[in-house]
Amino acid sequence: MVVLFLTPYLGLSSALQSVAPIIAAQLHMSLQAVNLTSGLANAGYAAGAVVAVQFSQLLPQRRMLLVYGIMLVAGSALAAAATSPAMFIAGHVLQGLSTGLLLIAAAPPLFLGYPANKLRWTVMILDMCIFGAVRHGPAEHVLGRTPARIASGHGSGGRIAASLTSLPHRHAVHGRGDHVGPVVFAYDGSDLAKAAIAEAGRQLPAKREALVLTVWRTFNVGFLPEPGAKFDAACADEVKQAAEQTAMHGASLAEAAGFRAQAGAVEGTPTWKAIVDTADDHQASLIVLGSRGRAGLGLVAGSVAGAVASRSLRPVFIVHGRDGAPTPETSASATASEAVHNEVLK
Repeated sequence: MVVLFLTPYLGLSSALQSVAPIIAAQLHMSLQAVNLTSGLANAGYAAGAVVAVQFSQLLPQRRMLLVYGIMLVAGSALAAAATSPAMFIAGHVLQGLSTGLLLIAAAPPLFLGYPANKLRWTVMILDMCIFGAVRHGPAEHVLGRTPARIASGHGSGGRIAASLTSLPHRHAVHGRGDHVGPVVFAYDGSDLAKAAIAEAGRQLPAKREALVLTVWRTFNVGFLPEPGAKFDAACADEVKQAAEQTAMHGASLAEAAGFRAQAGAVEGTPTWKAIVDTADDHQASLIVLGSRGRAGLGLVAGSVAGAVASRSLRPVFIVHGRDGAPTPETSASATASEAVHNEVLK
């Protein structure tokens, strides 16, 4: 859908210069006004990209893609049917704004929705259909990122693996015989996340395999760094390294709680999807996370615990924190909608 909406506008924006005299004559505008309109549309394109990054952390992107597409159709219709300069300017600026929104909204589903074995198709779609089109549109150079990177580090007893992909991928969700999938801990370094690990250690049998997962992103990094850690929130490599340190500390806590733990850090937005996808990739038997409830950071922070519980097909163990006293709650996806307003890792 994004290719359908994105490419025509970018092509038309490149051809606008050649038809600018016709538009100016029909709408009684000067060429300078038409050029200014193109500049405003490009500014709207850039603004849309920035706004879409913020929306991607709070709103479901598939639905927003449809909204952005409708906005682009409305802007195109307004510009095409313009009978006055004001209508044309408003329509063309709306075209630029919605195209910027579409570009950013299209990237996370491609990065996060395709497994590693389809990487070449992801790259092909990005290079040919999105970035290739942008190259001839209002933006001359667009920098893309590779699919969400997963990294991990070493820690307690040498059992924190050097690579997150070293976790066994063949475990069944419900297990066969003695084989049970790993427990995935969503860990952001907060006291509540630590309490969730401790509570799971009390509730679950010892020596279970576990993955302590820290989800990160640039700028609003999404986790609490270890004491003394210094990094540039705009630098992905530095944020990733800090996230790995946080995950390694969480893995050491899980080891102390009786788990055979590994640490992992994954870049992803929204946070709940990164958690759910990682649990699916490693066929987790259980997802464990903490929730502050409505007294915590609130709905704006993303309701990660509720989103994980309502969207994952795997069992979810939620440890609630109210007045400093964590209380456990187990949830399956069929009943998880009750937890939708709970919030955990930002």
